[in-house]
Amino acid sequence: MGHYQAHGAAADGSVAFRRKLSRLQVLKFFAEQPRCTVAMEACASAHHWARAIAAMCPPLGSWGTIMA
Repeated sequence: MGHYQAHGAAADGSVAFRRKLSRLQVLKFFAEQPRCTVAMEACASAHHWARAIAAMCPPLGSWGTIMA
């Protein structure tokens, strides 16, 4: 099973988090985050994760911007 790296930065550029997540942890992790911009590296699963994250809080997702 694959793992994903999640890196978060605060508005001032400081590190908010660095986490290694399993596929099963990804959506739960993002559901617990405050409003933010989500950006993903272009990979085979980027569009899947963008749709899944956006679907948690329609119409735009509770994070504001999602880029894949």
